Amino acid sequence: MTSARAAALGAAFAREAARVAGKDVADVCVSLGRDSRISGEMLLAAAAAGVTSTGARAINFGIATTPAMFMSTVTPDFEYDGAIMLTASHLPPDRNGMKFFTPRGGASKKTISDLIEDALCSLPVVSKDAFSGLD
Repeated sequence: MTSARAAALGAAFAREAARVAGKDVADVCVSLGRDSRISGEMLLAAAAAGVTSTGARAINFGIATTPAMFMSTVTPDFEYDGAIMLTASHLPPDRNGMKFFTPRGGASKKTISDLIEDALCSLPVVSKDAFSGLD
């Protein structure tokens, strides 16, 4: 996971949370949490930047559990439109990923595929020619 990918996925998820909530993306609020992996703080900041680049609000929960991030979408007085958890669960410490939640639950395989496709469309395309002439 790179910062650019985390930002692109954050933006894609903000748009998805808006669609699910039936709101304009500017009216959406997404909570973000992470586990204790070394890359977590940097990736959370990047994902939050992606969320806010759409006009949505991002709330940093810091180190949190996956269930807590889902609960932030359904607990009275919180009820965020979506939540992102940066974690790789039981994978080695050098790995990291993202879990996505709306009040309906965790993102389906189809939704995740759609988020990835949306995110890929916003990443810059660099051709091999861009590297010619490098020393």
